[in-house]
Amino acid sequence: MGESLYRLITDYRGYVRDTSVVIIISDGWDLGDLGLLEKSLALMRRTVRKILWLSPHAGKSGFSPETACLRIATRYVDAILPLEILYDMAVLRKHIRTNRRVFSG
Repeated sequence: MGESLYRLITDYRGYVRDTSVVIIISDGWDLGDLGLLEKSLALMRRTVRKILWLSPHAGKSGFSPETACLRIATRYVDAILPLEILYDMAVLRKHIRTNRRVFSG
């Protein structure tokens, strides 16, 4: 995932800017290079307006961002939200507009 995010920021620099909202859909069990993931998220944080991470596990009882990938993500993303939020665009829009950080559990 780190490599994909890094390429998104570097290869598509003209499309990814300070007005962009990036939505990452992942369960957080990435097995790639965690250092590159952190580097990519840090660069993305400095580049875009908002980063939302949608997880199929977020919102479930007992959810906590405990995987190595999600622990890194919590330092840079604005919210970790349930994947099901895609069914309710009004709620998704609210998260895009708010300045509050949210880590659904």
